[in-house]
Amino acid sequence: MKIVKYWLSVMLLSVLAACGGGGGSDAPPGPSPIVKVDAVVEKGPSPDFPTHIPKNIRYESGELQTNTGIWGISAASAYHEHMTGTIDPNTNTANILVNWDITASDTPGVVAFPNITYGLHPGEPKGTTSKLPAKISSMRSYVVTADVNTSCSTSCIASTAFDMFVMKSDRVQNADIGTEILVVTERIGWGDPKEIPDDEVTIEGVPFKVYHHLPASPTNPTGPKWNIIQYYVDADKPVHAVNFDVKKFMDDAVKRDWISPDEYLVSIEYGSEVASGKGTTDIKNFRVN
Repeated sequence: MKIVKYWLSVMLLSVLAACGGGGGSDAPPGPSPIVKVDAVVEKGPSPDFPTHIPKNIRYESGELQTNTGIWGISAASAYHEHMTGTIDPNTNTANILVNWDITASDTPGVVAFPNITYGLHPGEPKGTTSKLPAKISSMRSYVVTADVNTSCSTSCIASTAFDMFVMKSDRVQNADIGTEILVVTERIGWGDPKEIPDDEVTIEGVPFKVYHHLPASPTNPTGPKWNIIQYYVDADKPVHAVNFDVKKFMDDAVKRDWISPDEYLVSIEYGSEVASGKGTTDIKNFRVN
């Protein structure tokens, strides 16, 4: 009988060991699933896209979010945007392919900014990462890498750009917006914002024209709603292999006294500002290191 009991005990221990023991497994968790992006937004009436889907569609995983970015609806009589791609939370890498077709109205302007967002866009309830907001005076490097190309199948107006928001506090409210910083890496059909740039600068080996637009005031009634800084590449020198440390643009703006080191960078967004025409924006291996 003792032999039988001993044998049963040995068998039970063997089964428990094979199942990871009685107290759970020490095996590391497996990789998180890759999120597939597939979003359509459109506005008609049009034979090609007769429906009306004006709401932004977002996908989020890890530290990144994709956003169809339809916000300038009144500037288009009809539009269609189809975004596909993936977000890999294991590597915090995103890929998006955006096909867009936009018929501009009599008051043309940016209709959509399909993009990848890192951080907290003003007005959104939560951000994608705890690493932003970051106080500019003590912020670390944020190196953004990606392979990008925008092409048009008809005459079009579009630019591929970073859109970064600098706020007066780390509590992100729309009213806190101090400065919007645009870094345009490719432009098709867009002219220069002003006839003469405020300055020129080379960052990461890329020459930019720099423009500064003060917000509207009694002495500047036609100014924008908030402070805007623009870094523009030449139209014939697009950047397709993106590799920029965002901190260098913040440092340049601080040096010019256009932003304060006591303000906060809250979001880094990258995509295409599209005004009219039909084309494609392809962003591969987007990552913030």
